[in-house]
Amino acid sequence: MKKFLCISIFILITSLCFAASLTVLVNQKDSAGTSIFENTRIFEDGLINYFFETGNIVSNEPVCLDNQYKGAFQAALDASKNGYIDYIAVFTISIDALTQEIRHVDWSVFQVRNGVKIEEGMITAPSIADQLDISKGILKFAEQNGTVVSKAIAKIR
Repeated sequence: MKKFLCISIFILITSLCFAASLTVLVNQKDSAGTSIFENTRIFEDGLINYFFETGNIVSNEPVCLDNQYKGAFQAALDASKNGYIDYIAVFTISIDALTQEIRHVDWSVFQVRNGVKIEEGMITAPSIADQLDISKGILKFAEQNGTVVSKAIAKIR
């Protein structure tokens, strides 16, 4: 029994040591480009919760507008290097400025130590039929994006 307990503790400790650490950066791209929409913040919150609940060490940078992206990405890269973060996951949300409806999300994963893009892709947002519960649909879409990015990270780990 003592041997089993020691082995179980060893496995638990080693699995915790190999958790991925990542910074989430959400970039909002819309025609107005003047303010961050609530749907973008809900999406970011869903991403952070997904990554945390799947056992990752997560940090985030403030949501940025498309015209601020280059500076925000460099700040995220510098902060991630100082914080010994492994990856940066960038999500660019294309959103309609009038309806605030998310059209699609372009995502990219970068390795922090060398700043190289590992993988990228695009996911089209599903139409949310139930207008009364838009936030649940956005959170589900964020989880879908998180799953795809987690798979991309898993390929190189």
